[in-house]
Parts: sequence; C-alpha cells; structure tokens
Amino acid sequence: MTQMKVNALATSFPLTLGTANLAMAYGATNGPDAHTEPQAEAILDRAFDVGIRRVDTAVAYGGSEARIGGWGKGRGRAFEVISKAPPLRDVADRDISAVLAGYCEASLRKLGAERLKGYLLHRAEDIVRPAVGDALADLKSRGLTEAIGISIYEPDQGFMALETGLIDMLQTPYSIVDRRFAASGLADACMASGVMVFARSVYLQGLLAGGPGAVPEKLGGIRPFVAELDEIAGNAGSNSAGIALRFVLGDRRIGSVVIGANSQDHIDAAIGAVHAGPLGNAIVERIDAVASSVPPALLDPRTWPR
Repeated sequence: MTQMKVNALATSFPLTLGTANLAMAYGATNGPDAHTEPQAEAILDRAFDVGIRRVDTAVAYGGSEARIGGWGKGRGRAFEVISKAPPLRDVADRDISAVLAGYCEASLRKLGAERLKGYLLHRAEDIVRPAVGDALADLKSRGLTEAIGISIYEPDQGFMALETGLIDMLQTPYSIVDRRFAASGLADACMASGVMVFARSVYLQGLLAGGPGAVPEKLGGIRPFVAELDEIAGNAGSNSAGIALRFVLGDRRIGSVVIGANSQDHIDAAIGAVHAGPLGNAIVERIDAVASSVPPALLDPRTWPR
C-alpha cells in the first residue's frame, strides 16, 4: 500500500515549478514588482517546453492560480497543479467542511481544472483538527484532489502530520544550509510512511543563488557562506545556484524539488543542474565544512527583518 501511494504521485521529472512570483513580488533578492502577465506566461511556456509538468501554487500567491489557468486555456496545455488552502484557525469546526471545499473549488475554477494533483494545508497545525482532517479526506474521496498534505516550516510539524496517517505529500524547506528535514529523521519517516516529499527553499528565496553581492544588507549574516559557496561552485565549473539545486536533487528521499524562476534562463539553468547529476563527495565535504557557519535565525524567512 505504501509503495503504491508513492508511485501514484511520483513523476519521472524531478522538478516542480514554484509560482509564488508569477503574480506577486516574492523572494529576498528580487525587486518589489511582480511579473507582468507576458513575463509569467513566458516562464510557464519554458517550463512546459523543457519537460516540467507540475506546478506549485496557493490561494495566498495573489493571482498565481488565475495566471496558470489563463495560460493553460490560451495554449491548450495543462500542468498538474498542487495548491494550498489558507489558514483555517479562525474557522469553526462546524463550518470547516464547507469552507475548505469552497476554497478548493474556487482554486479549481481559477485554474480551469477538474481536479488538483495535490491540495495542501498552508498552516501545518490545522491538520491535527479532526474536522479539518475529515474535510481534506472528503475532498480526496470526491475526486477534487488526487492527494492531500501539508506545507511545513519545522520538522515537528511533519512528525505531527505523519501521526494522523492522513497525508500523502509533504512540502518542506531543505537546502545546503537547512538540513533539519534530514537531520531530524523526518526524511526517513516520510519514506517509511510512503509520503512523497517536495523540497522547497533550495535557494533560500534566492540568497544562495545570486552570489554575495546580491544578499541584502539586512540578511548580511549569510554573506560569508554565500561567498564560500560561490568559490566552491567556481572551482567545480558551476555556479552557486547549480550547486544548491544539485545538493538537494542528490537526496533520493526527495520526490520532487520546487524551484522558483524569474526568467526562462533560470529554468534552463535548473535543467542544466538536473543533467549534471548529484554532487561529488569532495564538494559535499567542502560545503559541509562551512554550512554550519550560517546563523540559524536566517534559515526561516518568517524571522527575517522586514
């Protein structure tokens, strides 16, 4: 049963396109402006052309869902879509089923789709409420989504969700500097439970991808590591973004890696990293030697200075 669950969700292509920046300003190293519709559509075009078939979005990502839907309608193409519900903490138990179904159905209308590949709770703690778990399971039984799960920030949230026995997929931060998913044992627990893992924040909202000069002053504590990563990547004939992505791709417990892209070139670079394969042991050892220098407070974007 466990293996069947993983196989049903798995895809032969290891990347999922993150779409938070398609209709809103997003990322630590980006400007304050969202993409225009032509820019967003060019990114979706390139992703589809190179073989990416899955996108990650959310109600919270501004007009991202609508842009994905409009793109698909205009081109006669369709991505598999994973979306996320807003937090449910202020919704009474008696209303959960109707509210969650309403969110899901609204997302489907914007996307122009009959069913989602996955529907996640954006607030992980919501999963422990029986009314929420029942409502999620009902969406799955009605065929509105193929799979259900949560998006987490901390490993404890993942273990909490696994204990419910409800989830099929889990989205977690995981990067060269943020190893909590693996070090906590959650990676192995997900594999043992047949829960497919989507790794996000592999570039730490761009901090690991643009070189030390692109790091904002307010996050300067990570600059020394980024400089080291740049040097390691250069010596390996690569760049920091490629090294960061290849590190996570090399973990076989990861079902798919969610990447953001601000241009078609970013997608092409990610495809190059996929084809380059996992990092060699010598490079990983060099990264390990300096990764611990990153202040823990910089691992969680929720704690960053505004």
